[in-house]
Amino acid sequence: MYEDFYGFREKPFSLLPDPEFLYFSAKHSSAYSVLEYGLTGQAGFTVVTGEVGSGKTTLVRSFLRQVGADTTVGLISNTPRDFGNLLRWILYAFDLDYRGKETVRLYEEFTEFLIDQYAAGRRCVLIIDEAQNLAPETLEELRMLSNVNASKDLLLQVILLGQPELAETLSRPDMRQFAQRVAISYHLQALTPTETNAYIRHRLSVAGGDADIFTDAACDALYVISKGVPRVINGLCDIALVYGFSEEMHRIDVDTIIAVAEDRNKSGQWMGDEAPSREQIHDEVRRLATAQKTQVAARSARVAGRQSGGGDTPFTVVPAEDTLTAGPRVVSAFASQAKSHADLANGNAGPGAGSTERNGVPGADGEGVAEPILAPLNAGPVRATVRPGPREFSPEFSGSRRPPAPESRVYRGKLRWILAAISLAIFLLGLWLVLASPKLNI
Repeated sequence: MYEDFYGFREKPFSLLPDPEFLYFSAKHSSAYSVLEYGLTGQAGFTVVTGEVGSGKTTLVRSFLRQVGADTTVGLISNTPRDFGNLLRWILYAFDLDYRGKETVRLYEEFTEFLIDQYAAGRRCVLIIDEAQNLAPETLEELRMLSNVNASKDLLLQVILLGQPELAETLSRPDMRQFAQRVAISYHLQALTPTETNAYIRHRLSVAGGDADIFTDAACDALYVISKGVPRVINGLCDIALVYGFSEEMHRIDVDTIIAVAEDRNKSGQWMGDEAPSREQIHDEVRRLATAQKTQVAARSARVAGRQSGGGDTPFTVVPAEDTLTAGPRVVSAFASQAKSHADLANGNAGPGAGSTERNGVPGADGEGVAEPILAPLNAGPVRATVRPGPREFSPEFSGSRRPPAPESRVYRGKLRWILAAISLAIFLLGLWLVLASPKLNI
């Protein structure tokens, strides 16, 4: 509908899981690494959980594209709640005949299949998507089935993907035997504001369109409304492009995003009473924009400090707790902020307690140096820990002690050259004595 108007080869925000559009955020890269390790590290059970629409299915489909020819994969992608006979589903996933056979015969046929694959030098991997629908009894049956791995070489590896309810099920006391079989697990969190912006522009580019169709403010509004969930972002962006096409808008702005959210909320397709108001969305967008400007200023100050011979403080301020939407909150401050960091570590948030931050970068509400605030919106008291940063300075560093001045570095450099010259002179003198010793009768 709008593809020709915006110059797309295909729809950029389809709700179908398409590996071509997979955006590797830091979280998705970690989840992908977990899947790779589970396969190559011969993990018996690998578990990846995530909220609805966080990108688990797209991730596993991209992973399946990279699986080598020495791996046989059985995929159960639509796990029903009334799962029934587990062995029938597994044989179906591996394209084996399961019709009209009793359980014992199903087990015997599957075991023979695993042995044949192992003898041919192939590994078998069973992937179960939407695994939160599996009942505890079915999971226990799956654990018992994994007992075919009697030797050091695994005949069957299992990868479970599901919503957070899967982790809750595995944490039950009666599931401790299964939980102990899980070699590696990972929880896929939502995107941060910066990742949301990059995610939107990534999909626009992959579809062949202009990556800047959505303004920065529109991307921030999408994060506020969607809370960083990719599937929700896709749904909002798709309708926003329809609205933009109908109005012949070449740029999608924040008001268009808010209009889409309000219309969907009125039709009962949205968050109900939890949906943020227009004013709240605008306030959050302004807050994120201010934090983004502070981030750019902080980077510029860091570059300027390095060029002038200065450096970062030895502190890295890290929050004691994080939230799903907060993202990484690590703030590397500068020497002029060392006293503020010490105050924050002692429980005094300082005059910057009302400031904001984006993706771990402090914002500023007033003049002067921005004080770091690590708590997300409506998060209550700030609690932080202070640990040594990348430089090996003393943790007792304060504003009265500064990093070595550029003059001292120049002096040390000259001293190294002098020592090197002396060493070279000694070496040459010794060489001359060795060569001249026959003539001198030494």
